[in-house]
Amino acid sequence: MTTIAELADRYGDLDAQIKGLQAEQKRIREKLSHYKTDTLTGTRFVITRSPTIRTTLDKDAVVLRLGEQWVAEHSKVTTSVRFTIKASVRPSDSQQDECQIQA
Repeated sequence: MTTIAELADRYGDLDAQIKGLQAEQKRIREKLSHYKTDTLTGTRFVITRSPTIRTTLDKDAVVLRLGEQWVAEHSKVTTSVRFTIKASVRPSDSQQDECQIQA
């Protein structure tokens, strides 16, 4: 059986590994960006670089121009779950006893 503590610790470990891998990927991406070609070929992978354009909307300006009600009527709302990870600080045995006594 897997406990909540084991799942939480495994999730945190995976998050740390993923962040490390993403940082390494970013460093490699920056090095690859110096090459003036759109196709980067290795022995196992071919990477294609494609320019993209991203457009954002200034919500405050839209609200000012069209009103809060219009923005609300034309907005899509989605619900998601977010997990925030922080290192766990385990109290010493004496502190745990104090917590149990006070509870």
